[in-house]
Amino acid sequence: MTTLDKRQRVANPTYEPQPYSVTGYPTFRSFYPYYLGEHAHPVCLVGTTISLSVFVRALLAVLPLLSPAKQFAALRFGTQGWKSVGKLLLGGLLQGYVWAWIGHFFFERNKPATFKHPFYSLLGDLTLWKEVATLKRRP
Repeated sequence: MTTLDKRQRVANPTYEPQPYSVTGYPTFRSFYPYYLGEHAHPVCLVGTTISLSVFVRALLAVLPLLSPAKQFAALRFGTQGWKSVGKLLLGGLLQGYVWAWIGHFFFERNKPATFKHPFYSLLGDLTLWKEVATLKRRP
C-alpha cells in the first residue's frame, strides 16, 4: 500500500476545519475529524513530541531506582530519586500544554479542544503523532 493510499483512508486528510458539534462527541471517532481541522499547522506536533520525549526520559530515569545494580547509574536524573522523576513528569506535562497553547493561539488561531474534551484531545494528540510518525498522514 502506498503512502497516498494510506492518507486516503484517514479521517479529514486535508485538515479542513469542521464545525463544532452542538450535541457533543459521543466517540473519539466522531471527534477526530473536528480535532484534525483544529490542527492544520505542522507546528502542532511540537508539544506532543517534546512531552513524549520527556516521558521517555522519565521512564529511563526510573531504571536506576528499580535496580540495585550500578549498570543503569548513567540514566539517573537528579539527586532526589522519585521526587526528581516526578518533577520530570510534571515538566513533560507542562511542556505539552504550553507548546500546544502557543500553537493554537499564535499559529492555528483557535481555542484548544482540551478545555471541552480533555481525554479526546490527548487521544487526538497521540493518534495524530502516531499517524505522522508511521507516514499515514502528512504533518
